[in-house]
Amino acid sequence: MTPFRSGVAKHTTELARRLAADDRYDVQVLSFARLYPRWLFPGTDDRDPEATSPNDITVDFVIDSINPLTWQRAAKLIRQHGAEMVILPAWTFFLAPCLGWVAHKCRRQRAEVVQIVHNVADHEAAVWKSRLSWFQLNRASRFVTHGNALADALKIKRPHTPVAVQPHPIFEQYPEPAGSLPRRASLELLFFGLIRPYKGLDIALRGLAASGLKDVHLSVVGEFWEGRGEIERLIQALALSGRVDLVPRYVSDAEAAEFFHRADAVLLPYHSVTGSGVVPVAYRYGKPVLVTDLPGLTEVVQDDETGWVVPVADADAAGATLRNRVSQDTCAAMGPAIARMRERLSWETFCN
Repeated sequence: MTPFRSGVAKHTTELARRLAADDRYDVQVLSFARLYPRWLFPGTDDRDPEATSPNDITVDFVIDSINPLTWQRAAKLIRQHGAEMVILPAWTFFLAPCLGWVAHKCRRQRAEVVQIVHNVADHEAAVWKSRLSWFQLNRASRFVTHGNALADALKIKRPHTPVAVQPHPIFEQYPEPAGSLPRRASLELLFFGLIRPYKGLDIALRGLAASGLKDVHLSVVGEFWEGRGEIERLIQALALSGRVDLVPRYVSDAEAAEFFHRADAVLLPYHSVTGSGVVPVAYRYGKPVLVTDLPGLTEVVQDDETGWVVPVADADAAGATLRNRVSQDTCAAMGPAIARMRERLSWETFCN
């Protein structure tokens, strides 16, 4: 839940808000008092300093990820509430022991445990990390995922556990932009979010260089968890210093709104992915996306309608697409198709 940072926190918060607003449900919300120990978190802070907890729902920040006594406290609160259904996110091995233990207790209390699976295993995960993730996943009554590839991975190990697939809803709660950032080129591109190698920033840069475009500017906005030095050296080696600027930090939702507003298109040339929260943010601002041919992306991106699809790890193909198919005019022309996609990816549909 907010004020923790991440798309998962925003997703969980919005889901709780939507369900709590429905008179058919009596919703109790439990969240973390501590998500990560400071010494384990690779970024600057796991909380958004400008965010607050939701003011339209009551949240009990009771769980400490490394204190089992608080897990017991959470299970007791759930039992006292008389919960018939318990909804848990699943996305990282580190929290799997905590959430898996709570799920186990809830199942013993005869509550249905629905796990919204954002990742089956961490990106670039070791075997022991995957086993920890499955400690939680093996304690689900049923799953909800945002894509078919993720559902298929769950069915392999849990063939008798029901899986529902519903694409990631649009983050409509992001604020309206003020239009404070001036344009610097005829084509403005954006690479947004936490920066890790699997997200393909290297392909975005190599593709931009391969495009041969000169009147273009790429903003790279997000906190680096690793590889910043390599990216800076790559920018220099590709002679892109005048066309790429780094904003290497976490930005608030209000700042994010300005970067998306200025961009004509958003680049997501991932090497691997089970889904992306950046796509629904781009659609929220009516921006098309360039993605790689991965199921978690192509299920929500229509080639030449809401964006462009290129082969994985193919910088030349990305460059050719930027050169021949992406312009300020073609991006603007995709507005109606993106609007239709926003209607399809509503929170009402997801909650139902």
